[in-house]
Amino acid sequence: MVAYTGSFTSAKLSVDNTKQATYYLKRKVSLITTSINLRAKLLTNSISISY
Repeated sequence: MVAYTGSFTSAKLSVDNTKQATYYLKRKVSLITTSINLRAKLLTNSISISY
């Protein structure tokens, strides 16, 4: 992964079940750290990604 501004301080991929996984990220820009959680779900004919 590439941060265009700031940097990622941690990243963890967790497989929640056979049809879902969550990517946990922490991003730091200047003095502010934010958490980003991306969830991918396998559907019948597609993948749904939410945050």
